[in-house]
Amino acid sequence: MRRFLLAALVVTALAAGAACGGGDDDGAANTPTSPSGSPAATTPAAAITPDRTEEALAASLGRLEPIVLTQAEMPEDYTLRSNQPVGRREVAVSFAGLPPLAGFLDQSELEGAWAAFFTRPSPESAISSIVYSFKTPAGATQMADTIAALTTADYPAATRVDPLQADQVTPSARMKVYVVPGSRTLEYTWTEGRLVGQIILRYAGDVDNPEDSGLIVSLARKQEQRMQGAASQ
Repeated sequence: MRRFLLAALVVTALAAGAACGGGDDDGAANTPTSPSGSPAATTPAAAITPDRTEEALAASLGRLEPIVLTQAEMPEDYTLRSNQPVGRREVAVSFAGLPPLAGFLDQSELEGAWAAFFTRPSPESAISSIVYSFKTPAGATQMADTIAALTTADYPAATRVDPLQADQVTPSARMKVYVVPGSRTLEYTWTEGRLVGQIILRYAGDVDNPEDSGLIVSLARKQEQRMQGAASQ
């Protein structure tokens, strides 16, 4: 059960190998993966025993679930694969390949996150809609600033880590591109009060589509509307 929870964030773990599978006909592209990039063990639904710890996690972070995007808001060729809470420690571990970010998150006032994960078979790619919750707005700002400051030197597996120009859903919003051999990721991050929002598009290949920036911003605007409502409560 824990591995399914981690799979919701695997697309954000930029140092952890491909989030999408090999694209063959046996469904490998849809197999949940662990943060190491290897296939996670699956269990028949009827055999799953409820995990009280994860039930408690879902209860504590359940207020975040209505903020992330839904199947109906995705491009029609993307399919929802995971929609789950993720604890603070799991978030930090998922970024182990980015030491500045992992180190910050591990010591931060992050309460947890909720992540929705969608995949598309062709061209093989994944989109994540994520919201992180901190105890204070200062913590959210620190996360966004840490991500904005990341360079290629901070990500040993990358051949390129650069900022990209994009419309801003809030003044804090920034888009970055991460290129590793065989994969390209666009990551859009912004803050709203003590919340951090992210829309992440990852290709299982070095695909450069000029329309992607507009798509990501449009999805972020939808999520930001909900973040505004949550932040004002």
